[in-house]
Amino acid sequence: MRLDPNVPDEPLRFIVRSSDPSQANSFLAAANTLEEKEQWLQKINVLLESQQNLLVALQQPRKYQESLANNTIPRYILWIIHLYISNFKR
Repeated sequence: MRLDPNVPDEPLRFIVRSSDPSQANSFLAAANTLEEKEQWLQKINVLLESQQNLLVALQQPRKYQESLANNTIPRYILWIIHLYISNFKR
């Protein structure tokens, strides 16, 4: 998924799009205020970043381990990934 934070001539709208070329889905969302829009964008960006970090951990375990050593990923995200991987191995 990817986030398009701006819609031309629509300051309160944003679009969440599928990044999968075989599924060209888009979701148009509208906030009531600019502050609400910013809150939504921040929350969605955190979720998308978490998904990306999980994907790296699953697809490239060595890169994930290196990022742990460099501490480039926020601790709470590391904990979520750790729990997911622990349950995945069972």
